[in-house]
Amino acid sequence: MKSKLLQKRFPFIIIAVVLLAYGCTKIDTTSIGSGLLPIVDNVNTFDTTLEVSVRNYTDLQSDSVYVYPGTAHIIGQTNDPVFGTTKSNMYFQIAAGSYPFTFPVKSDSLHFDSAVLVLKLAAIYGDTLTPQKIDVFPVTEDTFSYFKYTTSGATGKDTIIVRGAYRINQDIKYDQSRLLGTTTVMPADVRAQRKLSNKIDSVVSSELRIRLDDAFGLSFFTDAVNGAYTSDSAFKKFFNGFAVVPDVSAGGNALMYFLSSTDTKLQLYHRVDKRDGTKDTTVQAFSFNSGNCRIANYVIRDRSAAEVAGHLDNNTDDQVMYLQGTPGTLARVTIPGIENMYNRTVHRAELVFKQLWTGPQQIEDNFPPGGFVYTEVFNTDSNKVIRTYPYYDSLIYNSSLSSIYSGGYFSYVGGTYHAALDNSSRIVGSYDVNITRYVQSIITRHYKNYPLQLSIPYLPARFVALESLSTPLVPVGSGRLKAGGGGHPQYKMTLRIIYSKIK
Repeated sequence: MKSKLLQKRFPFIIIAVVLLAYGCTKIDTTSIGSGLLPIVDNVNTFDTTLEVSVRNYTDLQSDSVYVYPGTAHIIGQTNDPVFGTTKSNMYFQIAAGSYPFTFPVKSDSLHFDSAVLVLKLAAIYGDTLTPQKIDVFPVTEDTFSYFKYTTSGATGKDTIIVRGAYRINQDIKYDQSRLLGTTTVMPADVRAQRKLSNKIDSVVSSELRIRLDDAFGLSFFTDAVNGAYTSDSAFKKFFNGFAVVPDVSAGGNALMYFLSSTDTKLQLYHRVDKRDGTKDTTVQAFSFNSGNCRIANYVIRDRSAAEVAGHLDNNTDDQVMYLQGTPGTLARVTIPGIENMYNRTVHRAELVFKQLWTGPQQIEDNFPPGGFVYTEVFNTDSNKVIRTYPYYDSLIYNSSLSSIYSGGYFSYVGGTYHAALDNSSRIVGSYDVNITRYVQSIITRHYKNYPLQLSIPYLPARFVALESLSTPLVPVGSGRLKAGGGGHPQYKMTLRIIYSKIK
């Protein structure tokens, strides 16, 4: 079954080339934007193609990005023969709606029934039909708390500090000897709508529900009454959070994305004594709350046994480009020859590349090509991406345009997925990146011809800095692209330039 990714695969597009005639004037189009270009007649307007070289690297910066509360967090594991394995654990705390907290009836009228951990599903990436085993443990790390309390020696007063978010390469300690609950589930079934057996629950959908140990659930009615509900800090000392982890030994090949919202919760089912002597079943929820609960996602990649392993970090030109989403890989594309062009008006300069179908088809469906490829300029003198004027703001993208999505960066620069056919009539992804500004500035202003850096980022740093972008471009753990690089025998990456000579 095809992967249900947060990023959407674009529909198959047939691009019509429109030729209009008015006197001797003809115009042409490209696959990026709506601009009309003069027809290449080799008299006034010319078309040339430059060879490129590609090198693949591990994206070390993407290994340490933050996943913030309010965004989807992932649980699961995948095994991609091209890019390797991925495992992701999710850690989070829960809280009462307010403190001090009390149950609606006296403790001697409460009768515990069951405890269920509920996680609200947002999306699935990978194989939705292969079962996966998920285990739940208690967090034991003392610093896994939303607030940090310190006492000033001078004043003797407590200072409360809100801790920052965790990076995806930071693991959290949990008690692996104390299994609170486990379930084996087919990811497709999590999305399905179903009626729970308990009469107080309505029909639910897109929920992963894990029955927890009765002794653990009962402790919220017995142990917890001894002052644990007086304050948030007291409650977190009683129970500091859940570690939800995939059992790698049991198999599975999907990442499930869950909302970090109040829909992620512990539900305590219990019976209440009524005045007429009967018992009524009810439920009490303790939910994740971004205002006083900590949350973390630990995502680990292992590419050592994958196809990509022999293509990374060796500083040699490659016929194949490998891009993997965060935490991922990137490619640097060098285009020699631009600096040797002069007296040219560049109408369009496009970096063109196409996905390589590897197969089998089930793998291609489970791990579809990335919906977005992001382009920056890499300074080989400082070994850093250039994020200062003029390269940062004007060569790739005009910052006066609107935001990264509709009408903004990708509408102008391109780098988005378009369906195309390869030489065997299989549907693959085709990409065009508009670097007209970059090429023209090298020719006219004699800027240095630095390589381009291509990636599938979680949050592009440029838009985080300038526009406070917080919505992920490509969710952590998802997105990958194997494409033809420089010198590929069938699907060579090239730079196409349409230009006119300045007379």
